[in-house]
Amino acid sequence: MRPQRRLRRPPAVATSTYRWTIKWNVATGKETATLKGHTEVVSSVGFSPNGRTLASGSHDKSIKLWEVASGRNVSTIGVLSVAFSPDGNTLASGSRDKSIELWDVRMVKEVEK
Repeated sequence: MRPQRRLRRPPAVATSTYRWTIKWNVATGKETATLKGHTEVVSSVGFSPNGRTLASGSHDKSIKLWEVASGRNVSTIGVLSVAFSPDGNTLASGSRDKSIELWDVRMVKEVEK
């Protein structure tokens, strides 16, 4: 029998509204950031396992990767929904054409400033 692993409570959760991704502090229940950048409905959000990156997927056919500490958009990838692998190195994306792609997050280029 394997010993049970304790899951750590995340310091933040993310939700979405019409065009924005919102980060919440779990302990206080207060909004900590509104991350703007999508041009259509945000349909999916998820934290990387290490909690340093937040991914958001939108009907504008893009994934945005956000640096959690600063709220800075570090990359944009064109699709709809997102999910990180357990090690945080791979991001799965889905699109309206029913395709799924796997992305090596370590190799994604930074968005132009």
